[in-house]
Amino acid sequence: KHAGARAASMLEDEMTILKRRRLRKKEEAEVGQVCSAETILELQRALEEVHVDDAIDQYIVSIVEATRHLDQVEVGASPRGSLALMRLSAAKAAISGRDYVTPEDVHAMAAPALAHRLILAADPWIRGVRAEDVLNALIKSTPVPKVG
Repeated sequence: KHAGARAASMLEDEMTILKRRRLRKKEEAEVGQVCSAETILELQRALEEVHVDDAIDQYIVSIVEATRHLDQVEVGASPRGSLALMRLSAAKAAISGRDYVTPEDVHAMAAPALAHRLILAADPWIRGVRAEDVLNALIKSTPVPKVG
């Protein structure tokens, strides 16, 4: 039932994409500037100042490494996944007004950073298991570090 509803929703989304493309009457979508290049560079530099405790680094590496050994996953995330999860977690902390990363930041960013990096095994994929579901279960089973 759930997979059927998800499939119907995906079909509706795809129809919307086609309709928007026809209405636009050209391949490229026009997007206006929302901030300057200087602002983007400043924001990138600010992320480098967000503190990531060694225990958080270990937590990130544990999660990413575990994706490589799950029965439901054919190909897990690479070390680039660890880097992406660290940077997204730092961005989440900064957006939340903090200059340090918490385990909750890592939880919130695990799926956005890693889901597209996993290739599920055939059987779970056929049954409609999503990479996000696999990651959520993995997060629940990974011990959360104590950060001082």
